[in-house]
Amino acid sequence: MLEKLLNHPDVVVEIDKDLKKYSTMRLDARGDLITVKSVAGLKFATKTLTQNGIHYRVLGWGANILLPAKAELPYIQLDFDFDRSVFEAPRDEYILPASVSLATLTSHANKFGLKGWEVFTGIPASLGGAIFMNAGTNLGEIGTIIKEVKLITKNGEEKSVIIDKGSFTYRHNHFVDSGDVIYEARLIHFGIDEAISRKIKEYLDMRTRTQPLKEWTCGCVFQNHHDNLRDVTCRAGLF
Repeated sequence: MLEKLLNHPDVVVEIDKDLKKYSTMRLDARGDLITVKSVAGLKFATKTLTQNGIHYRVLGWGANILLPAKAELPYIQLDFDFDRSVFEAPRDEYILPASVSLATLTSHANKFGLKGWEVFTGIPASLGGAIFMNAGTNLGEIGTIIKEVKLITKNGEEKSVIIDKGSFTYRHNHFVDSGDVIYEARLIHFGIDEAISRKIKEYLDMRTRTQPLKEWTCGCVFQNHHDNLRDVTCRAGLF
């Protein structure tokens, strides 16, 4: 049914796909996967699914998520291409697709010393997934460097959100509605600082020493509810 409904050049539908590699836990899981390669494809997919009464879930890098052995709902995953020359030199702002990995951004921050980007060091996530949960470490939260987020609603409409002080709280956003899919974000930094490269390296070294980074784990699933402590180093696995 999904293959017939989602007949679009930028939408790939795979029925009953093996999803083991789509989460950091690497547990057995199967389900229908909808890979979307453009904004036009995403509009078409969300609108078509909604019109046909089909609910869906968005799947990023699969950290902090437990995929069921057999998923009842289809997953949407973004795979947007973009001009990677944006990383050839530092700039004041970056407009990036939600599907870009935080590892790619960390590499860029490390190379040029982008202040503020150290906050997501070592987090195995896509940009969209990190924004959705305001991901962070004890160095800070990604929400501090996000200026604008663009989404497609469940009805296939575009929505742009300018980030303000009320947009994020600890591990939560307050602007993504049910069925919305983040597809792009505008990021800033707080200047160039050569100390950032050292901070990133030291933090990665600490994680290597204290966490089983070579093992497939559920990631850091602990939430700190103490405002004065914010985030603590999780030694149970990947964040």
